[in-house]
Amino acid sequence: MLDLIRHRAQSWAVKVIFGIIILVFVAWGVGSNNQSGPGTAATVNGKPILIADFQRELRAEEEQFRGMAPDASAELMKNLRLPERVLERLVVRSLIEQEAKRLGITVTPVEYAAYLRAQGIFNGDDGKFSQKRYEQFVANQGRNIAEFEQSQMRALLAQKMQGYVTSAVTVTPEEARRRLGFELEKRVVSYVLFAADGYRKDITITDDAIASYYDANLAQFSQPATIAVSYLDVTPAALAPSMDVAEAEVDKAYAAGPLQYNIRQVQLPVPDGADAATEDAMKAKLEIVATALRAGTDLAEAAKDLVAEFPDARMGETGMMEARRIPEEILGSLAGLHKNDVAAVVKMENMLVLSQLLATDPDWSQPEETVRAALRLALGEEKASLAFRDVQAQAEDMVAIGKPLAEIAKELKVDIKTTNPAPREELGYALQLRRPEQLSLFEGAKGSLVNGVLETQEGFVVAEIGDTAPAGVKPLTEVRDLILEVLTQREAEKKSEEAARAVIAEFANGIPAAYKDKVITSEPFTRQNNIPGLGYAKALSDAIFASPVDVWMKEPFATSKGAVIAMPTEVIPLNDEEWAKIEARAVEVVLNSKRGQAMNAYIADLHKKAEVLVPHKELFGQ
Repeated sequence: MLDLIRHRAQSWAVKVIFGIIILVFVAWGVGSNNQSGPGTAATVNGKPILIADFQRELRAEEEQFRGMAPDASAELMKNLRLPERVLERLVVRSLIEQEAKRLGITVTPVEYAAYLRAQGIFNGDDGKFSQKRYEQFVANQGRNIAEFEQSQMRALLAQKMQGYVTSAVTVTPEEARRRLGFELEKRVVSYVLFAADGYRKDITITDDAIASYYDANLAQFSQPATIAVSYLDVTPAALAPSMDVAEAEVDKAYAAGPLQYNIRQVQLPVPDGADAATEDAMKAKLEIVATALRAGTDLAEAAKDLVAEFPDARMGETGMMEARRIPEEILGSLAGLHKNDVAAVVKMENMLVLSQLLATDPDWSQPEETVRAALRLALGEEKASLAFRDVQAQAEDMVAIGKPLAEIAKELKVDIKTTNPAPREELGYALQLRRPEQLSLFEGAKGSLVNGVLETQEGFVVAEIGDTAPAGVKPLTEVRDLILEVLTQREAEKKSEEAARAVIAEFANGIPAAYKDKVITSEPFTRQNNIPGLGYAKALSDAIFASPVDVWMKEPFATSKGAVIAMPTEVIPLNDEEWAKIEARAVEVVLNSKRGQAMNAYIADLHKKAEVLVPHKELFGQ
């Protein structure tokens, strides 16, 4: 039950309130106006969205997705419709900013400064805001101050607009229970399964049937033209082993400690004006958690009493974080600790922090020579980054004069890699190209170099054409077994349904004697269409929740395991004890859902009244 609540908490409707606003752009319609400037991706009520801004956002979106799914196919990337989604987001942003201006809602420099101070991570050793730490943080993000502040001001403005739009939205516990009670209601079903597997042995699929299926579904067995390439994946990491790193540099890095830390933390805000006795009592509570963590207790279990007493306590993992981005107080508390050790409680401005060391990079638990080798590579990668543009220029010169790939690899001290044959579009993802349009360069005879170096997410690629194959259709011999399986399963499911239909009338007066020992009773399940023992079966699940109990349904239903004759046997509503466990979270989920709906409706209305023109629809595959 709590899993379902968590699932709903991650839904789109909930995320809207946190600034993730996704609207179906095409549903409202988009006009076209070729009189817009050549650098304009779209206009919103005459306000331009620049192509440069669109392309920057699109690149960031693509890089983020490829980082999460590096093996994503070209078809998947196309189906994501990233260009349209990015444009949708920029249109919504423009609508919000224009409406905020009309309403006089702004984010002042004073508000932004207060926001920065409240983050804590920008404070120096004296507990006050540090401009130096702020600038360092922004630089670590690969951005300049102006870009960072513009993005943050926009986010704060969106939050203020959401607050304005949803300020009147409320929800009572009774309303939350009504809304979630429906979804959390459970059913139990009894059923007789006519397993499709039991009919397979009597099925014969003829060669003519296989050939007919093949001829009727040639598109299903088509294969695009493919190409394989040999290439050099040149990145600072790839160049690191060849960099000259002095032993003294490694000594210094070893003395400084790990480069990155993964930390589990419990953060406990100290109330304003709290005296020393109150603070000491809070520290004692954290020490109880620390003792439990040292004993190997799970964090949620170790901190449950603390969270019950201090609802504003926060806990979680940082993930691998660069040491230079960790506040010095925390970093100092981790000195000398080993994996899973718990640090002493430290105070940062108005926050008490308990940290547990989960991992470091390099792994400091390894032998010293292993750690030093990892540091040497890290230092080499840093040096390679500084020299990377020169290396790229050197590679471009070698490609321009037609040096063989093997010689370029020897010169750069990088190994040659080879892709498997794949459609040209998928090479862009296999090679992590930053600009997919560079795929047009993959032309030529086997052994010829692709013209120029190709930018990737982490560096650049030098590529050589390998084996190619034209588009065609897989021969029947190659797909015969697949077709045989499809046709056999189809016939088995058909026979299963026929068998169920032949006897279902006998169930009208109760379970027939011949089937009494074949009745299976499920575990309770909710309206998520997943029935224990049968798997995903939406039609059957919907029917079970719509049918009276203790009455056999008049039609059999197909499932992935075969046809079933089913009868709902129990309705289990959400009871008071279960509701008490989830009430607070449930109210929050429903409130956020209503806020999301209100914000969505508000933006939809703005969009309906707006004039949105897209002069270059080719940018979005339209």
